[in-house]
Amino acid sequence: MKPTTPYGKLPLLSIDGAQPVAQSEAMLKYAGRLATKHKGVPLYPEGDALAIDEALGLVEDITTEWRTSVYIAMTPAAFGHSADKSTYDHSAGSGTESLFQHLA
Repeated sequence: MKPTTPYGKLPLLSIDGAQPVAQSEAMLKYAGRLATKHKGVPLYPEGDALAIDEALGLVEDITTEWRTSVYIAMTPAAFGHSADKSTYDHSAGSGTESLFQHLA
């Protein structure tokens, strides 16, 4: 199915039979605006839109930076590393620990 979708991506959102949208962030913002406008639920209020967009951008940046490492950790042999994870040197600590120390 992906080869036939816009940008080769899933999920898709089609509204009233219109051309489908394939970007999750665009779908989230659209749903947030609808909830705010029609249901009075402030999921994407104008006054907070910049902060929400900044947070979404940060999530995308983190995903981009960590994606390769996660893929390597999931299937190390596919990237030329030993499949035996017990042989890895963990002396530097986990990346998550370093991230939380940086954020603190």
